[in-house]
Amino acid sequence: MNKAKNILHLYIIVSLAALAGMSVYGAFIGPFGTKSFFNSPTLVFFWIIFVVIIFISLFLLANPFRSPGLFFMHAGIICIIIGSICGSANANKLMKKHLGIDRIHRGTTQIYKGQSQNFVFDADDSNSTKPSPAFKQLPFSISLKNFRIDFYEPGILYIKTEQRMPWQWKMEARQGDEKQLGDTGGTIKILKVFKNYQMDTNGTPVDRPQDGFNAAVKIEYNTVFGSSITKYIFEGFENPVLPDDKIFLSYKRPGIKNLYSDIEIIKDGKTAAQGTIAVNKPFHYGGFYFYQFDYDGQTGQFTVLQVVSDTGLFIIYAGLLLLVLGAFWHFWFQNIANMLRQLKVRQATNVY
Repeated sequence: MNKAKNILHLYIIVSLAALAGMSVYGAFIGPFGTKSFFNSPTLVFFWIIFVVIIFISLFLLANPFRSPGLFFMHAGIICIIIGSICGSANANKLMKKHLGIDRIHRGTTQIYKGQSQNFVFDADDSNSTKPSPAFKQLPFSISLKNFRIDFYEPGILYIKTEQRMPWQWKMEARQGDEKQLGDTGGTIKILKVFKNYQMDTNGTPVDRPQDGFNAAVKIEYNTVFGSSITKYIFEGFENPVLPDDKIFLSYKRPGIKNLYSDIEIIKDGKTAAQGTIAVNKPFHYGGFYFYQFDYDGQTGQFTVLQVVSDTGLFIIYAGLLLLVLGAFWHFWFQNIANMLRQLKVRQATNVY
């Protein structure tokens, strides 16, 4: 029995060392390479053997009555690995092949403002060599009530006096700001900043950020000779140069700070849930997590959400809880209990 325990101890130590080494290796090959590496057939065999060994050691090395802390830690590791396996793409393929369960594992859906969608493009099926429907249906629909973009402020206006030379000045594009262009360059004044420049029916420029992206600034250029020029500088078009214009400008709108998709979940014709999805702020409903994945960069009229199944996730959470409780019990509570027990013995025998 002692020999078997020693072998188990050695295998667990070697496996943990190998896992640490593989984790370091995964940090250098990127997320997609890491995913392929840890889901390769060789690593799947490693995970299975590792779970079996941990399960055996659960009863040989971690007696739940004598060492509850070790028992909980071993049980937590098993739950974490099993949950990860259940939520993997390979497990999804095995369930489809042998059990006929064709669930959505990971995919994307594109939804326009004011419209609903329940079809998901399944990334796993699209990469399969066998014919398989890449589009699958959710058991509910997602309605996009609004899509919003939060930009950093302000944009930057770049200025120079000769076309072929590097940019000489730059200024933050805030309405009302002015900049002196040296002793002979005159001054630039920002009259208005547009997130989405459009013309209304009367031919008047208006800003309609809810309808797309056409960033521009209206500037006034005053020369040292007293003349004044007013024009619009667009981010997406070449800077217009007038006959008596002696400056060249380029506008770069602010970078994107965050994306927001205001959605409603429609089930059986009724609103079952609603919320806002943002970058690093997913929405959870019906066994799926919805992440902000992409958007319409031209007009801002649709959003692209990533749909990820939560299968196995709660098993992982339970494993993490057991692991923490076991570590706390083994390294702190058990030592405190032993100290209190020894203190009682000393008090009872009057040995100090």
